[in-house]
Amino acid sequence: MVKGGCTSCRVGSYSLGGLAASCSSCSAGKTVPEGEGGSERDCTWKPCSGGYYLDGTTGCRLCSKGSYSPGGRVAECTACPTNYTTAGVAVKVEDCLFDPGICGICECGREGSSSERWLKGGLDAGNSF
Repeated sequence: MVKGGCTSCRVGSYSLGGLAASCSSCSAGKTVPEGEGGSERDCTWKPCSGGYYLDGTTGCRLCSKGSYSPGGRVAECTACPTNYTTAGVAVKVEDCLFDPGICGICECGREGSSSERWLKGGLDAGNSF
């Protein structure tokens, strides 16, 4: 966008006043809307992908095993229900898998395997977490 003969810095870049012949790029993982970057402080973290949470200091970080996140700007991951874990990147509670190794099948009162999704024998069967 052109304002008074000056061109706005493009998305992800900044300069004093937001307009300049030469703009600087935001740090990796950060962005700023077009023409709104007057200094590097105006750059903010980009939203995270699913399975990641936003650490205000370092940016997007992978959720630990046994937790999930829809992504975006959430500050922490949500733990899977008791006796459930994750096999990889998890975006929603349905990605949590029953883990008989956590407590043993008999002790938990359910049958299943570590590859079984949590809903099988979970909320669909009337159980609550």
